[in-house]
Amino acid sequence: MRHLLTIFLFLPLLLTAQTFPTQQRPDKDIRETGGQIDPRTGEVIPGTGGDGQVIAKGKKPPIDLYKIYTRERDTLVVDTSLSIQKLYKWNYLRRDNFGLLPFANVGQTYTSLIKQQNFDDVLPILGARARRFNYMEGRDLDFYSVPTPLTELYFKTAIEQGQQLDAFLTTNFNRRSNISIAYKGVRSLGNFLNSLTSTGNFRLTYDYETQNRRYRAKFYTIFQDLEHAENGGIDEAFLPFFTSGNEEFEGRERLEVNLDGATNILEGKQFGLVQEYDLVRPRDSVSTTRISVGNRTSLEDSFYRYEQTSADTDFFGDSYSTRIYDESNFRSFRTLGYVSYENRTLGRLKGGLEYVNFNYGYSRRLDLISGTIPSRLIGDQLNLEASYSNKLGPVDLTGRIQATLTGQQGGRLLDAIAGWNVLSDLRLDARLIIREQAPAFNTQLYQSDYIGYNWSNDFDNEISAQLVAGLEHKRWGRIEAGTRTYENFTYFARSGNVTTPQQAQDNVTYSYLQYTGDVHYGKFGLAVTARGQNVVQEQDIYNVPQFVGRASLYFTDMAFKKALKYQIGTTGHYFTSFLADGYDPLLAEFYSQSDFELSAFPRVDFFLNAQVRQTRFFVVVEGLANEFQPTNYLVAPGQPLRDYKVRFGLVWNFFL
Repeated sequence: MRHLLTIFLFLPLLLTAQTFPTQQRPDKDIRETGGQIDPRTGEVIPGTGGDGQVIAKGKKPPIDLYKIYTRERDTLVVDTSLSIQKLYKWNYLRRDNFGLLPFANVGQTYTSLIKQQNFDDVLPILGARARRFNYMEGRDLDFYSVPTPLTELYFKTAIEQGQQLDAFLTTNFNRRSNISIAYKGVRSLGNFLNSLTSTGNFRLTYDYETQNRRYRAKFYTIFQDLEHAENGGIDEAFLPFFTSGNEEFEGRERLEVNLDGATNILEGKQFGLVQEYDLVRPRDSVSTTRISVGNRTSLEDSFYRYEQTSADTDFFGDSYSTRIYDESNFRSFRTLGYVSYENRTLGRLKGGLEYVNFNYGYSRRLDLISGTIPSRLIGDQLNLEASYSNKLGPVDLTGRIQATLTGQQGGRLLDAIAGWNVLSDLRLDARLIIREQAPAFNTQLYQSDYIGYNWSNDFDNEISAQLVAGLEHKRWGRIEAGTRTYENFTYFARSGNVTTPQQAQDNVTYSYLQYTGDVHYGKFGLAVTARGQNVVQEQDIYNVPQFVGRASLYFTDMAFKKALKYQIGTTGHYFTSFLADGYDPLLAEFYSQSDFELSAFPRVDFFLNAQVRQTRFFVVVEGLANEFQPTNYLVAPGQPLRDYKVRFGLVWNFFL
């Protein structure tokens, strides 16, 4: 029955896919304004574009016609300019990674100097959170509308053998339908033994609207596999050779590591479809009421596996077998039916009920002397979901609630945001988030060939409350302050050679103050992000540095008769010493520890960026200080800092 329901929900997409024209054809509303696109060349025929712009004969459409639609219903314009923010996003994650300290190889995990939280859902995740930095969800995808096909190619060199590439293409079949396809692949050998990474993320989106604009559908699919060879860090006997900067071990392959033949992989498939139909829609500019019914459906099938050719009892403890093969899987089916009311005066109100079916676990049940470890956690639940948004004068209001009505793995979520344009260039905003959620599935149930890594826990739901306020000026930047309190905080801790989940008996309170700005004086720019943090806790379980900072000083100019724009500068990173979390490769999780303090140290990069039309080139010298005075620091217990490296690559947008 469930499969029949899925086919029924996806049927409109399959039917509309058969109606695609073979050539790009301008719609009537484009022709009425005088603007048309030649289907053979992609050029605009003389007239006025769809947004009223006058376009000369033979010219490509202006960049502001290339639209991006986010999950939050924001509309952005494709940005092909060169800026310091583009440099910050030129990395494996394709986003600003401030607050993340990367491990030695590209594609490995990160030490979190700032512990970000996901407040988008009340259903627990599978686990393996150290692998989820690059694990994409449906909420991470955007949809597009473009007058001509748009392509983006991202390339960056890796560490030793391998490369990283992210290729993206989107095109409109007509004004009302768009498709995008993308693939990000990384393969990097790394400098240290047994640290090979090989990852891939495939994404596909399709956006459709009927000619009368009553029916809309958005479909997406994601296939991804994140595979990593795990070495467990540098062997304790060899750590002094690394930290002392011994010249005999500049060849990193001479440093012995803890694990050999160990690999973990997180793999997932996701499908989603959002449909909406207008029962009542505005007929003209005077009528503003819209009443719609909709459905949002998603399917996910993922698994996490740890393999090892031979058991290492010194590192993980005793085992049941000589060869290790641990695999957990997670499947979920979710469908939401909702009604939406929208009015220019009253705002937009949406509410509905969501059915969730989840299935997490293993293919075996363990009967131990201490008790039985069950094989699976299976359940059904019903969630209530509602949202509201409106603009009251200068104040923007948005809010969302989720609450589980029935089910064992449910929770509650309240997310409210208010923004106020105090002046034309000054904005004040505040956000309140209250969430109750069951801990990750791998903290509740885990099975392994290693004896100590088997448990079944009945943890209480985690409860967190966060309040954030920010003041942003268009020229001088943004200052933000926030506080977050945790009750029943769930974490991992290591005792001897076994890592297990724990739940705090006392509350944990985290607070911070952050400034972000990019100030210019003539051709010089200074981009600064600085964050002060404080944690109040009874035990050392939520550990972050008291200060994290990044500053870039750069010079921007034009060359070759303004055909080339370039930036040259340096970026410094710094954080204070703290008890950095350890990394467990079997679980792909970080654990709290109080034995190792990560020393404070600066990192300095030099960069040269350039832009020619829609192509941006990047050259970065990473760890510049390491070349002149080796700083052999760690980023986590036993895990080495990335060595000095010259990296180069590009981001290229071109229109076919």
